[in-house]
Amino acid sequence: MPKVLFIFTLPLLLTQILQQVFSLVDGMLIGQYAGGEALAAVGIAGLFLSVALNFFIGLSTGISVLTANLFGSRQYAALKQSITTALVIGGVAGSLLTLLGREVIPFYLEVLKTPEPIFTGAKMYLEVCCFGLIPQLIYQIGMAILRSLGNTRSALILLGITTLINVLLDIIFIFFGQMGIIGAALATLIAQWLLALLMINKLQCLPFEYRPSFSKDAVKLSLIPEMMRIGTPSGLQAIFMSLSSLVIQTYINGFGAAAIAGMSVFARIEGFLYFPAFSFGMAVTGFVGQNLGAKKPQRIRRGIGISILAAGAFTLVGSLLLMKFSNSLLNWFTNDPEVIRNGKQAVVTIFPLYFFYAINQVLIGAIRGFKKTGYPMIASLIAYCLVRILWCALLLPQFNDLGVVYTSYVISFVLLLGLLIFGYQRFCQPSYQQLTLSAATTSIKS
Repeated sequence: MPKVLFIFTLPLLLTQILQQVFSLVDGMLIGQYAGGEALAAVGIAGLFLSVALNFFIGLSTGISVLTANLFGSRQYAALKQSITTALVIGGVAGSLLTLLGREVIPFYLEVLKTPEPIFTGAKMYLEVCCFGLIPQLIYQIGMAILRSLGNTRSALILLGITTLINVLLDIIFIFFGQMGIIGAALATLIAQWLLALLMINKLQCLPFEYRPSFSKDAVKLSLIPEMMRIGTPSGLQAIFMSLSSLVIQTYINGFGAAAIAGMSVFARIEGFLYFPAFSFGMAVTGFVGQNLGAKKPQRIRRGIGISILAAGAFTLVGSLLLMKFSNSLLNWFTNDPEVIRNGKQAVVTIFPLYFFYAINQVLIGAIRGFKKTGYPMIASLIAYCLVRILWCALLLPQFNDLGVVYTSYVISFVLLLGLLIFGYQRFCQPSYQQLTLSAATTSIKS
């Protein structure tokens, strides 16, 4: 069991780390050769793009759970229709979001009270990157499909190829071409489209029984409600998180460009903890979904326990290492002492208890795997959105310090852990009992 779970999780973990390595390189090139204002502009732009993208990452959870169940129970005809329908949804939704996104960019930047020096750069960056929403959605859905089938290596390989290309294009456009923030956006856009094309090609190499086919009969619209029922709460959870981040960003923006850039740098360093923790949650969702379809309750229970220990230990060690080397990491991005000071404050405040966040992700993934996606959404809304915003709204006028913002993250980690433990006991334990009874009945009949 530990070996199987490790083999399943490791490629996801490496995928997220690879993404973060690229984010670091991208940020360093922008910060060193395009300036602190460009780095701040990219940080604000990233929040905008994450609202749409995170919804579909959450929605892909519904696709992952459904396809994992069908694969585990060997319903290959239905699996073929599910995979094809999901890809069509991604293409259509990405097109609509591209059109809508370009229209609301100025409104978004004004609502966030974006300082004038970085407004223009953020607007130009977003106008280019909106054309990358379609390939990003296709890749995320494709990755969810492969993950549900037990294949977590292919996404890592594809991402590795396109990340290398993206870095090379960054060097050409930013360093040699002196194209600044537009060069960074174009490099990312080209790499995103290449990644989507490679993902589609990979899906076409699946076994014929469930290979996607874009014929009329292969798209089954009746599957959409089930995907939406399971995936929408996870998607809404991601949107709530993004909207909460936007509100928090308005508070940070009030401290000026150095504070914005400092938080942008912190977010890139945080990714070495955030994305691996997220990968543990995604792995658990697919693992639970497959074994739920195969009716193996003891395997599910043990896998969740191992994942909690592994995610907590990995994140705790990672937090200590990042805190130890934080000064060097921050200096890679910028020489501005104010940006470094703000980034350092975020690191020493948030990282000591970041392992709670990793445990939360495993529990969220487990509950989602049981198709109980509504409760994690509500719990996250309370802890990550309402509590963080209220904390900042009540305390910032009194203390006027960025430490108030950073502390709100720590408080939300601890609160959510308590809510998720309650939800796991409330919703998942009855499912274990039903699976055990069903397995016993099947054994007697056979």
